[in-house]
Amino acid sequence: MALNSLGRLGSGFLNLRNLVSPVGIKPLEGVLTQVRTFKDVDVLAKRCKDCYFHKDDDRWYVLCRTHGRHKQRQKIADIRNFWIVTHKTHGPKKRF
Repeated sequence: MALNSLGRLGSGFLNLRNLVSPVGIKPLEGVLTQVRTFKDVDVLAKRCKDCYFHKDDDRWYVLCRTHGRHKQRQKIADIRNFWIVTHKTHGPKKRF
């Protein structure tokens, strides 16, 4: 029995001989797909002529027809930053 790419006997999870061709490394088709997600930004700005603003669910978005990397969304303020926490709001002193 031959050694696989991990140096073990038997069939391994990944066989490097299938990935390497005489020309070079073969592209892995259908394994990885790039997804452009939104950037959370305080101040939104159009980056090109095809960018446009869109408001949905009380949040502003910048979308682009040509460049997926231009997608932005407005940051939503965390309400915990506006809490007023003092010694009175923590409750009575507990003696254990």
